[in-house]
Amino acid sequence: MPAPRTVRKIRTIEKTRETFAGFKGHYGAPRIACELREFGELCSLNYASKLMYKEHIKARNGKDFRYSQSVEGSINVSASLLKRCFGVDRSNCRWTSDITYIWVLEWWLYLAVVMDLYSRRIVGWAFDSQMTDELTRRTLEMALELRQKNWINSPL
Repeated sequence: MPAPRTVRKIRTIEKTRETFAGFKGHYGAPRIACELREFGELCSLNYASKLMYKEHIKARNGKDFRYSQSVEGSINVSASLLKRCFGVDRSNCRWTSDITYIWVLEWWLYLAVVMDLYSRRIVGWAFDSQMTDELTRRTLEMALELRQKNWINSPL
């Protein structure tokens, strides 16, 4: 007759395999241990990890993200003119822009902004349901229009 420890180990391995297969191989030791505890099986994270290692059970997670060396050659992207030099000594010397997308009700909206690096203020923005050159053009036009009003009204 096998020892109680051996019986427990065999039972835990079987339940680990069942749980692992039930979640299509995506659960690692932390989740497997949690599931086993919910089934009433006493199992710590370290014990589950050790059993999985010995039984060659390993979770299939997504691929690691790797940065490419240079995306400028593979995509139509301009070179960075600022080269991460964001320090500015006067207003309207350097502007930067970005586009983000926001889920609103049932669709995505795209928000384009232009920021003055000196004041850190948004000087132009535009929303659209599509990310087009028209969106960026309207954003830049708003920024130029707003800044021209400020230049005209500013004391010399």
